[in-house]
Amino acid sequence: MKDANHWKAIGSGEEWLLPFPHRTASIGLLRGTWYEMGKQYGERAAYDILKNTDTEWERSVDSIGEEELKNRIKIFTEQVYYYSPITIKFLEGIADGAAPQFSKSEFALESSNLERVLALNLSGITRSDLPDHGCNSFWVSGKATVDNKAIATHHTQGELGDAIHGNQVTFTAIPDDPDARIVFWQTDAGCIGRGGAALNDAGVYTSMHIAETAGITEARDWGVEIHLARFHMMHFSNSAEEAANYYNFGTANYREKTGRETLLRTRGVSVIYADANIGIIGEYNARRYALRKPGDYGETGDYIVCSNHNKIDYSYDENNNLTDVPMTKYAPENTSSYYRYWSPKWAIRNNYGFINIEMVLRELTTLHKRHDSDGNEYDYQHGQTFCAHDYNEETGNPSGTGGVSVVVPENLEIYYLSGWPCRFEDKSWNYINLNDYKELRKQIGPPEDK
Repeated sequence: MKDANHWKAIGSGEEWLLPFPHRTASIGLLRGTWYEMGKQYGERAAYDILKNTDTEWERSVDSIGEEELKNRIKIFTEQVYYYSPITIKFLEGIADGAAPQFSKSEFALESSNLERVLALNLSGITRSDLPDHGCNSFWVSGKATVDNKAIATHHTQGELGDAIHGNQVTFTAIPDDPDARIVFWQTDAGCIGRGGAALNDAGVYTSMHIAETAGITEARDWGVEIHLARFHMMHFSNSAEEAANYYNFGTANYREKTGRETLLRTRGVSVIYADANIGIIGEYNARRYALRKPGDYGETGDYIVCSNHNKIDYSYDENNNLTDVPMTKYAPENTSSYYRYWSPKWAIRNNYGFINIEMVLRELTTLHKRHDSDGNEYDYQHGQTFCAHDYNEETGNPSGTGGVSVVVPENLEIYYLSGWPCRFEDKSWNYINLNDYKELRKQIGPPEDK
């Protein structure tokens, strides 16, 4: 096991001793039916999926027991099926594609391949514990940027190295369904939307942040998990507003099957929905939601920021009635999230009108300074900055920022990393342009009858 001195923090002025803490396997283009694309995913990322599914299964069984875990999986899966049968088909494909490796699982005799894939994608809501989270996003546009084009970014923070967030994949999916959008996905191996962001060929970008407080039981329920909800959302949304409506109200099929006015969700999350025209932050728990836009909570221009707490002082209930129950009740501000909210907000204000893609990649994603609500600046402290790094004493793994993405929605460009962005101040980022895939889809033409 590495000791504390092995993971030197750049915030303390030390050089990194760690060459690279995090990895992403690019598994290329997925094409076909929903099941076929899932199967391709499972085949190409099987080694990493096995690692992640076994890790999550063991944690969940240790937390609530095998019988209760399987019972919860059945309940949650039924909800997801009401919302989006195609999502279940994709997950079945992953399980079948990775089957040769799954036969090596230490849990192969006590659980099915699909059960372990589902447990991974339910990602913690099957467990009784409430792990810490540290995610950040912002959207800037209009007068904030040099060319008036929108730029959005998301950071995931967590344990890296030999851990779930340390085994990620990226892929671009072109479904046979002619009504479905092309989507670039960045996610933990074996998952759909966990641990990263997504951009579709309409220029819609989403990412999420856990935002809940332990002990508030009314904030959780047996609903549709955000990671899984994003799959259908991203493949069928043409704007940020449409994407938000999927998590606000569910699909037409879901409302017909359940009779609900709004989507029953699983837990507290905040979601950034962004496109070339607008950035929206949705704040949610199982039965309540509210949306905020630039200017609603102190923004002085074309920008919006999100971390792991809520800001909205009202909410809509599960019958879609406006109430005076604040979303802040369910995920109030905490020290870590406070600084990760105000630091990028002040960085945007201080550079307003001069922001371009290079500034976001080289400076704003690498922020090590903290700012309070008054704009006062403080030195680095782990967990309180946009770019963060540390190590896990128990496992010896590095931790901090991973699963980073920056997008220009109008151009359909996405830049992404799988590690600390400060290490890439003078290096090239991974890059995808979905215009190339739109052209490829035209050349391929409609699928043959199957």
